[in-house]
Amino acid sequence: MSWSKLAVTGLVIVGLLIIYMTYQIWAAAFLGVLFAMSLNGPAEWVRQYVRRPAWLATALVMLVVLAILAGLGWIIGSPLASQIDDLSKKLPAATQNVITWLEKRPWGQHLLQRAENASGMSPQEMLQENEAPSRPRPAAQGSSAPPDEQPQADGETQRQSGQQDGQQDKAPAGGSQFPSVGRILQSVGGALALATKNGALLAVTLMVMLFVALDPGVYQRGVLWLVPRQHEAMARETMDRLCATLRWWMIGRLVSMTAIGVFTSLGLWMIGMPAPIALGALSGLLSFVPNIGPILGASPGLLLALTQGPWMVLAAVCVYIVAELVESNAVTPLVDQYAVSIPPGMLIVTQFIFAMLTGVWGTLVATPLLVVAIVLVQQLYVRERLKKPIEIIGST
Repeated sequence: MSWSKLAVTGLVIVGLLIIYMTYQIWAAAFLGVLFAMSLNGPAEWVRQYVRRPAWLATALVMLVVLAILAGLGWIIGSPLASQIDDLSKKLPAATQNVITWLEKRPWGQHLLQRAENASGMSPQEMLQENEAPSRPRPAAQGSSAPPDEQPQADGETQRQSGQQDGQQDKAPAGGSQFPSVGRILQSVGGALALATKNGALLAVTLMVMLFVALDPGVYQRGVLWLVPRQHEAMARETMDRLCATLRWWMIGRLVSMTAIGVFTSLGLWMIGMPAPIALGALSGLLSFVPNIGPILGASPGLLLALTQGPWMVLAAVCVYIVAELVESNAVTPLVDQYAVSIPPGMLIVTQFIFAMLTGVWGTLVATPLLVVAIVLVQQLYVRERLKKPIEIIGST
């Protein structure tokens, strides 16, 4: 291998390592690109019929989207906010009830022990921190010292206990609360750091969405500059296919999320579940991630149903299952005529790999990145290299 190829290989490896170390920023930027392409589709339609510049058409589409969101907020904003507040108060109590129920069963204790080993913190650690009962010292009982040394040992034990009692008497009444205060401050600091980091990533997503949506041609030309002249037509066609496929994938996701949110809210309202709108909205938002999202979206509702009794749990399970079945068998077939359908086995494996390697932000972009990989393989390898006729996913 020549030195030039070795240098290029080294640069590629270093670049991949940098991308892996900063994957959250790249994931946030990729989400911004996805949202921008979702806006560019309607903007192209507006530009064709209204004959206005691309940036003005995109701005008009953004204003329409903001108006729709404002209308939804005006209609359901007040009950949604109150239900979210109610949910935030009831979920901790429901979680505590589940932990108490598990602690009464051997298999539940084993499950909690494994969770404690994985997280390094017991579920009851904060509650038991101020409940440290004084136990008798084992040295004061049944000593194995010889008879002639026993009085001296007893005297030393009494002096040590007397010193400890004096120190306890001199200690302030709130002294035992200092560890818990430190733990609370540490938790608050960690929560603030996490909120700041996620807020910055969300800002990256919004800025990338805004800039790419207003002028996508700049970034397309930047990619074409890196491609040899004889391959520019193929690169342009590949990028157009990627944009169209990802746009249709986003449309399919938005339709699916809306359907799951509406069906879940109606079903939970019909069975008398508290906070049905908030639970339905949460279920719809989490269903952005296929397969994993619906399971996570059903967890808060089932926890809250446990506080209402076993029949409410059974009814909530039925609601979530029926909502998924209706979405999968009635809504998805209609959307899949135009949207993107991915093999389920490949999708699940990709999601778990990204979840284990990159966490939440990687899981959010696992599916669209798989879509990008499939389109590139089908277009550049199967069609152009192998010369095999194949229909690119998302083609209409």
